[in-house]
Amino acid sequence: MTEYQIDAWKKEIYNALAAISDIETQKLEWVGPAASGAKVISRLYDLEYNLFISYLIENEEGSRKMLAEMLRLDKMLEDYSRIKISGEKMLLDPDWHAIAYTAAQIVILWDATMEE
Repeated sequence: MTEYQIDAWKKEIYNALAAISDIETQKLEWVGPAASGAKVISRLYDLEYNLFISYLIENEEGSRKMLAEMLRLDKMLEDYSRIKISGEKMLLDPDWHAIAYTAAQIVILWDATMEE
């Protein structure tokens, strides 16, 4: 990958994490019977989230705390993706709120440790 492609990848991963962390926007977007939170999870994995974590580890980017939280989020999302519930129910689910909180912590750590 070129440096430009890597920078674009980082930006997309960051934006996907921010979307997972943003319960208020989800409340606006996930309404109605067809609403689903699956898209926000799928977006992260469509961007090869697992490969991205490996990339950060191999290139010694990000803090240990951020990487640990990213791995924890991966496990949380893996467990959560097995549950089939509507977006509206997800917004009320404490497990989803824990996922959103973890994603928010990653964004905070990213802002503090990753180079622009």
